[in-house]
Amino acid sequence: MESQRGDNPVEFSFGRPFFFCGLYKTWGDLLSCAIITLAAHPDTAKFHEKSFPMIAPADAGFVEQWLGGGEGTDAFEPHLHPHTALGGARLMVRPLKRAMGTEYIGVPVRV
Repeated sequence: MESQRGDNPVEFSFGRPFFFCGLYKTWGDLLSCAIITLAAHPDTAKFHEKSFPMIAPADAGFVEQWLGGGEGTDAFEPHLHPHTALGGARLMVRPLKRAMGTEYIGVPVRV
């Protein structure tokens, strides 16, 4: 779910499960986590102008490499750009009545 300054909330979906890429680090007993965000995609900027999450492709090899750690990051570069398709499914945007609600209003839009 995203919104601009709390206005016009929407739900982003590919119609199936997907996951964001993130990083974590431990600092003694403290665990710090972050979702990697990219610049907004031109087709989603009207819904959220500042960011788009890095979405992992539906590829077991990618997931294994991502979770495996290491120093080499070149394989991830193509995923550092926002995409509105995942495994052939187009991103769908559904307007919500409230930012923290599940009541949809309007018509879903594929971007």
